[in-house]
Amino acid sequence: MASLKLEDFIDIGSGGPITAISYQFALDKEFTQIIDESIHDTVNLDIWHSPLPRMDGDGFYNDLPELYGRIKIHSGEHESEWFVCAVGSQTDYPIDITDTTNETVTPTTTVKLEWYKG
Repeated sequence: MASLKLEDFIDIGSGGPITAISYQFALDKEFTQIIDESIHDTVNLDIWHSPLPRMDGDGFYNDLPELYGRIKIHSGEHESEWFVCAVGSQTDYPIDITDTTNETVTPTTTVKLEWYKG
């Protein structure tokens, strides 16, 4: 499972609200191996979730070291170029630790995150 989320958008020149968004996930940065997409989606205007179906049709991806995503914004008759997101991963998970007590936080783990084997 992966998601693409539109968090901020500045409209310059189209003169209208967002009417649809196109989303794509791919295995390569050139987007020649698209594994899932939602084109001109008028329902999911801020976030879209994909189960990441395998290209061979046998289950879903759950261990991709690199996953590429992009978004295109549609506003009436106007559409943006593709906005390519930062490279994602299903094997590398960022962990944010916030401590408001100003104490030193030292996280340690040796657990490999493999919660799902498809």
